[in-house]
Amino acid sequence: MSYQMPVRLKAALPVQRMSTLKRLKLRLKQGKVKAIAVVIPFVIFFYLFQLTPLIWVAINSFKYDGEWSLEHYAELLDSAFIRQGFSNSLWLAFWSSLVGLIVAALLVASLRHLNSRLRDVFIAFTNMSSNFAGVPLAFAFIIILGTNGAVTLLLKQWGGD
Repeated sequence: MSYQMPVRLKAALPVQRMSTLKRLKLRLKQGKVKAIAVVIPFVIFFYLFQLTPLIWVAINSFKYDGEWSLEHYAELLDSAFIRQGFSNSLWLAFWSSLVGLIVAALLVASLRHLNSRLRDVFIAFTNMSSNFAGVPLAFAFIIILGTNGAVTLLLKQWGGD
């Protein structure tokens, strides 16, 4: 025999809590809003500094003396100097990528034979150095060797021109 709750007590109980599924949906919705709020500044900067210049260059590449034309592209394809530059760039990119791939494959294969402590130090170093490329590297060179760079100012103090 099961216990039956009196009717007057049923009315006094609080409204049943939200189901687990509804709580999960609410949390997901709140998480999406937070994720979107974090991504919006990135999207704005990406649009302003990547897409806008790209679109501007692409549109203006089809204008010649204020008119829509393919003249710029015809000039590029007619120029032996430009064709040679493209050819040299592709040749250099292919061979440097191939050499880099071979060297990297050999180094990665040799990592298996190192003890774990040395391997962890090596991997940490390569991860750190791979993040120090492009703009951060250029900025470091400017800070160190630029007109008002640390080395330049030091040499000026020691009497260098």
